[in-house]
Amino acid sequence: MKRRGGETVHRRRRIETTLVNVINYYRELSPFHRLTISPIRPAILCAFLLLAVSAWAKQPAAPPNEPVASPPDPPAAAGTDPASEPNWQNDKAELCFDFDIVGGPSDPVAGIIAVIPDGGILPRPRFKAEVATPGGTILKSELIWHNSREGAAIVFEPPSDTATVQLYVLPSNDTPKPLSQFRPSIVVFGKNVATAGLDAARSMANVPVIADDVLFGTVDQIFATTAPVVQDANSASYFLGWFKPQTAGKSYLYTISKDGSEFAVDGNLVHSWPGLHDRSGGVGAEHGNWVNLTAGMHKIEYFHFCAHPKGFETYFGVQWPGAKPVDNPKFPGKKNKDFTREMQASDFTHSGKAKLTGVRSKKGPTAVID
Repeated sequence: MKRRGGETVHRRRRIETTLVNVINYYRELSPFHRLTISPIRPAILCAFLLLAVSAWAKQPAAPPNEPVASPPDPPAAAGTDPASEPNWQNDKAELCFDFDIVGGPSDPVAGIIAVIPDGGILPRPRFKAEVATPGGTILKSELIWHNSREGAAIVFEPPSDTATVQLYVLPSNDTPKPLSQFRPSIVVFGKNVATAGLDAARSMANVPVIADDVLFGTVDQIFATTAPVVQDANSASYFLGWFKPQTAGKSYLYTISKDGSEFAVDGNLVHSWPGLHDRSGGVGAEHGNWVNLTAGMHKIEYFHFCAHPKGFETYFGVQWPGAKPVDNPKFPGKKNKDFTREMQASDFTHSGKAKLTGVRSKKGPTAVID
């Protein structure tokens, strides 16, 4: 059916609107109002309908070949290419993510962690991230994690003169280098597997972790009764962080877990408690060892798996130097139960946080859900 001329089209729309309003008005009346309180309303409604139909029938027919003018196209907006904007600082970049720094690191070497979404918007097969200040200073950065279905995590050095940064994403074929410049803390990688075990946790120990079945997050300490980033059942988790001993010297480090766990300090395995078990076999700090810790930062890697939907637990504990050794059959190894506790958040270094505030793309608008 051909469209009618402008005046006739407007008349037809008014009539259609009237019909719809009349019908809706009548439908909204209860049966009681329709038939009992106002018996005249059906007649009034019928009269409205007859008038509307009569007006419709009297419309003049549109000429068979009368063209209908289309509205003019809106003028093209100037400066729509993000790369032409004054603050787009990398011509090779396809995407630019704007961040506000909302929390500084406990130590500059811990850096600031920014998480960007993917789900198909990042370049393939790989990408390179470049972080810059609004003034053009390039900041050191390293990739921590990438899951092409979810997103990526980048750690970068804290800027000295601004609370905003721009993270540019460039296409790349290069394999990301291992994490070496920063000591972010505490990051956790997790995945759900068919058969949970420590091997699944160990498989995530090469940072950056690049895998579409691995999720990422940050925690304040290794002390939880639910999996931080995945479901509890059939889960494997790998925690990476750095801590500073309160006093240099011989410390006792231990784990309590359900199910299996093990941990390494500065790349050296300290203790492993594999297999399926609950926490009862470790409440006396049985599963640990003495480690001579020097002053400064130490790397902690904690591996864990849980096979059951209930009872998840991770616990990394410590007895710092200075406590008097005690011979206690229920607390063997000359540990002093009055001085053993979970390693607290203040014992770890912590990365700063960045909040995503905007996304720009050379390919046009980009849909991102924060």
